[in-house]
Amino acid sequence: MERPPIKHALTFRWKFRESSSLSMVAESLARNHFYTVRGGESVLVATSISRPLAVIFVFVLEHSEGGSLILIQTREGWYNYEQLNHYMRIFAREAGVDIQVEEPNL
Repeated sequence: MERPPIKHALTFRWKFRESSSLSMVAESLARNHFYTVRGGESVLVATSISRPLAVIFVFVLEHSEGGSLILIQTREGWYNYEQLNHYMRIFAREAGVDIQVEEPNL
């Protein structure tokens, strides 16, 4: 049986910290080995250079302080739910933002 293409989708709230714009978030992530692409003025999509199809991050800027962050782990990813939540703290630091888990994350 083939594995489904998406293993996890987690949602977070995020706020600017060291970064103060989505462009700065993109620059910070690029320095930390992530590909980034903008989806207009209010959307930034990022994925790891080392495993670009494993986990995808979508930042949605909803107001001047931040917005929503969606993490999508594909079948190429190997993290369990607890690991994803743990590593999101590291990812947020690399992006220059603070995050807060939105419930429920299943």
